[in-house]
Amino acid sequence: IDLVFNTPSAHRVHHGRNPYCIDRNYGGTLIIWDRLFGTFTDERPEEPVVYGLVTPVNSFNQFYPQVSEIYHLI
Repeated sequence: IDLVFNTPSAHRVHHGRNPYCIDRNYGGTLIIWDRLFGTFTDERPEEPVVYGLVTPVNSFNQFYPQVSEIYHLI
């Protein structure tokens, strides 16, 4: 079943900031798309997932983190 559907382990990797977790496990419900397109990664027991942002947010404005990456692209 974990070959098709997203699992808690795959979701943890999606939110991780470890280098092996970046840009992985996009599938909301169906993880099979990540497997097909090469973006699936298993959780590594030897390297626990660390949650959080890769770069710090230097603002107390609650909307800034939502739009800051778009701002940097422009």
